Amino acid sequence: MSGLILGDPHFYWSHCLCCHQEDTITAPLKRCSRCHAVSYCSPAHQRADWKTHKQLCTFLAQTAAETGQWSFFSSMEGSSQTDWSKFLTSSAMACSRVLGKSLSQQEKEIFLFPRSCQLSSCHSVTGCPDMVDCVRCLCVSYCSQEHQEEDKKSHTLGCTQLKLARLLDRHNTLVDIGVPSLDPHQDSKYLGTSKDIRGHLVQMEYDRLGLGPVEDSEIQVIDELSDEPGQVEIVMDFAFLTNQLSGPLTLLDIGHKFIPQFNTRTHLTVHLAGASMFEMLAMVKWEYLAHRLPALHRLEYVFVGPECGGEEGLITDIENCYECQVKGRNITYREFAGGYDQFKRTAVYSAPDIVLVQNCGFAEHGEKSAEWVDGWAGGLGALLDQGVVVAFTSYTGGEAVEDLERFLKYCGKEVEVLVRCEKNGMRSRRPVRDFEREDGGEVFYNNQIVSVVRAKKA
Repeated sequence: MSGLILGDPHFYWSHCLCCHQEDTITAPLKRCSRCHAVSYCSPAHQRADWKTHKQLCTFLAQTAAETGQWSFFSSMEGSSQTDWSKFLTSSAMACSRVLGKSLSQQEKEIFLFPRSCQLSSCHSVTGCPDMVDCVRCLCVSYCSQEHQEEDKKSHTLGCTQLKLARLLDRHNTLVDIGVPSLDPHQDSKYLGTSKDIRGHLVQMEYDRLGLGPVEDSEIQVIDELSDEPGQVEIVMDFAFLTNQLSGPLTLLDIGHKFIPQFNTRTHLTVHLAGASMFEMLAMVKWEYLAHRLPALHRLEYVFVGPECGGEEGLITDIENCYECQVKGRNITYREFAGGYDQFKRTAVYSAPDIVLVQNCGFAEHGEKSAEWVDGWAGGLGALLDQGVVVAFTSYTGGEAVEDLERFLKYCGKEVEVLVRCEKNGMRSRRPVRDFEREDGGEVFYNNQIVSVVRAKKA
């Protein structure tokens, strides 16, 4: 057990804040009587969690009392979805300032995902007489049967994926972070790309069974969740695996489409700009790209971002798989702690074949904000070198449009747009709750939308 890596706890109003037990008819949770925002499975667990919850509970309860409200969130009843989302984010930031500390993931989500009416024009936190929960996903609630019925068509589209998101988050917290082992199979001939990530994963199973290339018509929908326990485990494993392989397969897809003679390349250099824990966790996943490129002898990865470890560090503790060792492949990983513009000024920099920025967030902050000025403001142009393909992904379609606009405005170079804000077939199938409900959805996915650019020839 000591070797397991657990994820940070998530907040779900349908889970005990202490042990994450689900709310059920036979074992209902009890709300905290002070803040009305969190629940527990027993008085013992509420007492055990009090030291952790006390500060936030006091903030929520006192703020509500000062405004004469039953709950901290009561004043926003009847607000628009846009105003509701702004209120949630600004409230989390205000609480952080008042408490003088950074909020944990769980504490932030208490603000972002309160038990409130899901109807986008309501957001009431008090029911008539009580809230009506969606018992299938345990992520959505309504103030009345009427509002549940009114939202039925909209929620049906996201209910299954919200349930999957909840089960995966709970697994990360209680079991492990969900890093499945990769198939060691090496393609003997180049098979190219696929319409979406499911084709590659079905191909992995075909390879294991000694079968030939998979046809698109043979790909079944394998990311729909049923209530059968065996099926639940299959879909969860599939979601975790796609989250792990989305990056390498996005690289394969982009290389196949935009790099000449990609299938016969013997040497490939990839830079992961803006790299964070998402890229660095289970780093061996990036080797999967080499498994799909039979001619490849040398693969170099460089991870660049403020969250990376060494200033100019060669990562030496990642051993290539046995099959890659037999083939004599040289796969290296390097990291640089800083901006990409800083990295380009070092002696170790050499132009890559592909630059990938996952979930880029170019337009996440305002153009006058410190986060933008200290972040991507001066570094977007550095991503472009003659002949280098630059790809960046976004969580949603709206974000993708803004990210591309921001890139074109600040990169300072003439750019050829090869892909403009298109759905990425190699996106992760691991859903993540979206409190903003952008694009009308209730979840988003890593690498969901992709744009691809390169500098115009001089």
